[in-house]
Amino acid sequence: MLRYPSPHYHQPNGEENERETLMKTYHKIGNALDAYWFLHEHPKLQRQMRTEVSPKEARKMEKAGYLISRDRSGKCWRYYRHGPIPAICENLSIFYTRTNKPGGHGRVDDDKSKNKFIECWLEFGTVEYGYACGDVNADWDVDTHEMNYHDYKVDSGGSTFDDALVMLARKVRKEYGDYSPQTRADKCGKPVCGDCVGTSTVKWKKSKTS
Repeated sequence: MLRYPSPHYHQPNGEENERETLMKTYHKIGNALDAYWFLHEHPKLQRQMRTEVSPKEARKMEKAGYLISRDRSGKCWRYYRHGPIPAICENLSIFYTRTNKPGGHGRVDDDKSKNKFIECWLEFGTVEYGYACGDVNADWDVDTHEMNYHDYKVDSGGSTFDDALVMLARKVRKEYGDYSPQTRADKCGKPVCGDCVGTSTVKWKKSKTS
């Protein structure tokens, strides 16, 4: 399906740096705390907050350096570069069941007497903005919406929620790569973006250096 527009934060130093980052391991995932924050802060598993603005406002804000997108219908959206929403906060499916093997490796047997082990199963994926029909340019499909994706490649399970979360984080690291802490987009670079140019922090920096 169409990923529109890209809600993710990109590596600041270009594609070459991104490929280099994917080959490195920055995070040790040894427990549920490590796993949670790895997933929470992963730049490929975040979407930007957005709010609808009028076409007139969109033109004005775009000139001022704000990030704007337009749907096929003409609806305009302003995105908040430094307002990430982690997918783990809105697209983590949790399911408990009994299986025929322990440790997240079992299945639900038709013979219920064999299902002796309680397991926690997790399903996860990105949350992105897109059209319902993706690349198909349907006449009725003219507005983008939040799309919750299920990535079956990172389906995980364990005897406890913590065990399943650790497995999930490790699978995500394998499929989506690791990331350097410097790739987080909670700080503005240079030149200062439209989202930050009017903040008190930026004004204070300018007045101090002027």
